[in-house]
Amino acid sequence: MNSDQTLYAVFVPIESYTLTVLSYDQYNNPGSVALYIDGYYVGTTMDDYSVTEGQHTLEVPTQVGYHIFYAWYYDGNYHYNTQTTVSVYSDKTVTAYYIYPY
Repeated sequence: MNSDQTLYAVFVPIESYTLTVLSYDQYNNPGSVALYIDGYYVGTTMDDYSVTEGQHTLEVPTQVGYHIFYAWYYDGNYHYNTQTTVSVYSDKTVTAYYIYPY
């Protein structure tokens, strides 16, 4: 720069969306399990959470009682790790499925 300049910062509000997190067993029985969003315990599944737009990491326990984690389901695909990353740019529903293998 060879002269004084004026700079302006423009702040755009970050959108907030509803993330609905559900959990079911293989017989479609609903259940609540501990839910972590971005590494923080937020409550249980079968509830709605307000999250900012962008990438969020969801995690649930590997086993609850005799039920073991099977997969997350969202965006038309299954994701088989207990920890998964979802892109939230609109309201979204994510489901954790557990199975009773015995």
